[in-house]
Amino acid sequence: SLRVDLVASRTMTTIQLPLSPLHQVEIRLYENVTNMKELKDMLMKGEINFAGLDPSLILSEYQVMIAAQIATLKLVRSELVTKNVHSEIIYRLSASTNISTAFSKFGFKADGSTLLAVRVVEGGENPVSLDEIILGTEVPLGHLEGRADRDKIRKLYKVIAMEAEAGSLLDSVICRIGAADCA
Repeated sequence: SLRVDLVASRTMTTIQLPLSPLHQVEIRLYENVTNMKELKDMLMKGEINFAGLDPSLILSEYQVMIAAQIATLKLVRSELVTKNVHSEIIYRLSASTNISTAFSKFGFKADGSTLLAVRVVEGGENPVSLDEIILGTEVPLGHLEGRADRDKIRKLYKVIAMEAEAGSLLDSVICRIGAADCA
């Protein structure tokens, strides 16, 4: 069975990855971010490392955790499709096998003000705090579900009505993320 160790604070979740115990995933939600364009530029230049996600396409931190676990396994096995583990998380969230499409759909928007930051940290690594990089207000991850655009998510993941009746939208999304390598 898959066991996940969660360390949740009021606003942040740190996940010890069960299939890659040397790595932890940090997930934080920010609103009223005033430096989105600068963050986008710094990420593109490789000056900072985290996956910046559009929270309107995320139903739950569990969805992100699954993508992060897959991305980290790809990192450990030297099987990344993208340049680094953070871009791989964005790619693994996507229903598309096109990297550009994944970034345009799931990556945060430079003209937006809300950001879901996801960072994989290897044991012993001590990166700069996201709070020092992201100029915004950190809010509880419980706010994710209320921000999710369920219609957009259904369309993006091509969830049909019959499937939606049989389980939750999150179940459908998780199945697609987990099965993407099987296609």
